[in-house]
Amino acid sequence: MMTLEPGGARAVTRFRKEFVHPQYDSVTLPPAFATALVDNQWFGLKLVSYEVRGDATKVVNRLYVDTAPFALATGMPKNQWRLLSEYVDGEGVRTGQYTKLAVWGGWQTTLRTDGIHDLDFALLSVREIMPPP
Repeated sequence: MMTLEPGGARAVTRFRKEFVHPQYDSVTLPPAFATALVDNQWFGLKLVSYEVRGDATKVVNRLYVDTAPFALATGMPKNQWRLLSEYVDGEGVRTGQYTKLAVWGGWQTTLRTDGIHDLDFALLSVREIMPPP
């Protein structure tokens, strides 16, 4: 899991891993640019996870953010994605209590929201992509 959180949170962006519910490990990540969730503002979020080619012991996790995702005139997506944070998970790397690599995908995808009262969604997509070479 990768997070984007409100300003004032312990960390604006983190990598989180959970093998035993609800025991999460959290790794605070440095954001690549200044941003945080704000009430009454749309954000585009894109999480990309992929195995490193030629190295089955690593998975790259990247969180991209579009801070102004819709063109006002048309309402269409602008697709101005910027990389906010990245975490390379590795077999044997301790993130807290866990050292196991999270390298599998399931038939179900979950979006977790903590402390959010109201949340609107638009243009959802969950799909497989080819990792970069």
